[in-house]
This record gives sequence, C-alpha cells and structure tokens, in this order.
Amino acid sequence: MKRILITTVSILVAVLCQGCVMICPSKPHSSATGKIQGKVVDALGKPVEGAQVMAIYKRGWTTFCPPVPNGFVAGSAVTDSKGRFLITTKKRVDALSASRGRQRGALEDVYQQGNCIILKP
Repeated sequence: MKRILITTVSILVAVLCQGCVMICPSKPHSSATGKIQGKVVDALGKPVEGAQVMAIYKRGWTTFCPPVPNGFVAGSAVTDSKGRFLITTKKRVDALSASRGRQRGALEDVYQQGNCIILKP
C-alpha cells in the first residue's frame, strides 16, 4: 500500500511539474529587497518597451509556471521605452519573470541593480 501511494504521488508531481521552472532551495542564488532595477531586452539585445515584469518570492520548495499565482508576486512593473523597470518591495525577491506577447524570460539571480532579462520567443 505504501509503495502504491509513493508511486502515485511521484506521478502526480511529475505531471504537475511538466513544463514548469523549478526554483529549489538546494541551488544557492542571490536575492534582493527594496528597489529592484534592471532592463528587459530581446534575443538581439535591443530594449523591449511595454514588457510586464514580476518580482517573485518563494517559501521553501516552490514551482512556478507563468502566470505566477498572486500569492507569490512581490511586485510588478512595465518597462519604459529603454526597456528599464523599477520594482519597490519589502519582500525578498528570488526571481524575476518578464513577458511581452509570446516572448518570455526569467532571471533567478536577482540584485538591486543591473538585472537583465532576455526575452525569447
């Protein structure tokens, strides 16, 4: 009975995580609070105006598949004509997610300045 339960749970986890990005505490990475600044560029390095940027925080093991559940969004912003964004938050930001149309990008090493998210089709 125990083996069946473990197998069922394993299959359920695999199905739920298909196509998702895992953010695991086993991988050390940077995080930031306060004012988070950066820019969003396309695959050629050109600034992307009007991209939606979300600052993500996590509690323990977290899986996110865009769109991120509202409970894990620390703040958001829209990029200006030079692709720049500024998000102010009191929460510790562990990742940034950006999108515009069908283009998506994410960044797991977050600093207060110099963050650059590359959008890919």
